[in-house]
Amino acid sequence: MLVKNATLVLIITLFIISCNTVVQENPVGQLASAAKVDSATIVSKTIDKELLYGSWIDQSEAKLNFSINPDGSAQSDNMETLLYKSWKLKGDIITFTIESVGNHTSSSDKESYFIDSLTKKKMVLKDRAGVLYTYTKKK
Repeated sequence: MLVKNATLVLIITLFIISCNTVVQENPVGQLASAAKVDSATIVSKTIDKELLYGSWIDQSEAKLNFSINPDGSAQSDNMETLLYKSWKLKGDIITFTIESVGNHTSSSDKESYFIDSLTKKKMVLKDRAGVLYTYTKKK
């Protein structure tokens, strides 16, 4: 009986502690990645928007190519089921509004990436899990 009571108290205590956990959000309102985030150590890069404009070729096997336009619109260059609609830049975070089109259904979502590096010819995006996506600019 004492063991059951101790177990119950432990479970309740862990539940209460988990309810009081503070969740930090990144600048675009999404939950921060599993890595420890300290607002004092977040450093935002200044991104030159002009470098973003154009068509980007995915260097992975997925070949998810897209274009970023100066007016805030975006488009899929070779995908019929994953449609890039628009983009926004806040600091060094780019957020795409995408639409996934399937059999008689569609859904909209937002995908945010940290711009790890950006030049006239190459862009590297990093997702919240730390996975890097490399793109080259179409000539």
